[in-house]
Amino acid sequence: MPHEEISVFIEAPPEIVFDFVSDLKRIPEYVDFVQEISDITPGRTRVGTTYMERAKMGPGEQKQQWSCIEFNRPKSQAYEGKSSQMHIVLHKQILPEGNGTRYKQWVDFNMFPTFRLFGRLLDPFVARTMRKQFPKITGGIKQIIEREFKSGRM
Repeated sequence: MPHEEISVFIEAPPEIVFDFVSDLKRIPEYVDFVQEISDITPGRTRVGTTYMERAKMGPGEQKQQWSCIEFNRPKSQAYEGKSSQMHIVLHKQILPEGNGTRYKQWVDFNMFPTFRLFGRLLDPFVARTMRKQFPKITGGIKQIIEREFKSGRM
């Protein structure tokens, strides 16, 4: 499986960072290609929570079902996304660092899992796109958390 990862330092406590990235309805605020999050399992995010993501990355719109497969407050969480076009596992790790938090995320993915030969041809293109998107995503997370934490809204 191709693998992409990034980390960023956030000036806020780990619990604040963990709670923010656990709030699934806020994903479109920092992932610009996600148009909508819907059908979230009621209650707080936990192992077994599911949601539907509608995204436009490239020429077409995709819908992907996601499931929370790991939830270890306040240290880590993971989500598995499955569609006919992609199988992906997104990991989020929250680590105390100095007076703040090191937020790390990484993905392991396969394009077109049913048609693996075709998928292998697309994997490098998708990896390159993810490398471009990851700094925007983690930068957005950092910006929102630091702004809201410093203003007392978190």
